[in-house]
Amino acid sequence: MKAKKFTDEQKVQVLSELDRGAPLKELSRKHGVSEGTIYYWKKKLGGLGQSDVKKLRALEEENRKLKRVVADLTLDNPARYRAPLWNFMSVTTSDRAGMLRQIVSSSAGKSPTPAKLPRSFGKLSS
Repeated sequence: MKAKKFTDEQKVQVLSELDRGAPLKELSRKHGVSEGTIYYWKKKLGGLGQSDVKKLRALEEENRKLKRVVADLTLDNPARYRAPLWNFMSVTTSDRAGMLRQIVSSSAGKSPTPAKLPRSFGKLSS
């Protein structure tokens, strides 16, 4: 991804110049951006002040952290509550069916906790 050339505060400053009546072509030439870019900034940041931009950035950072926490918790669940697939695939089909029945019957109506598996669960089939 290309590095940002302007901070949000600088973008708001350019937009305030536009609001004060500076011609769009002159602003785009002065700051080295296209007219479309200024219109995009206006769509994204129009009507915001410097303090509002700082609050927006803080909220976006908090949202990013919360998304990371949710993703970590979501990724932890399968590892915590389910048996490893390689163990399951290493036994015969009939043993697998019995194990599945036992897992389903032992966890029916209970909170999600690791199921107790039979001893043959981790053994290789012959």
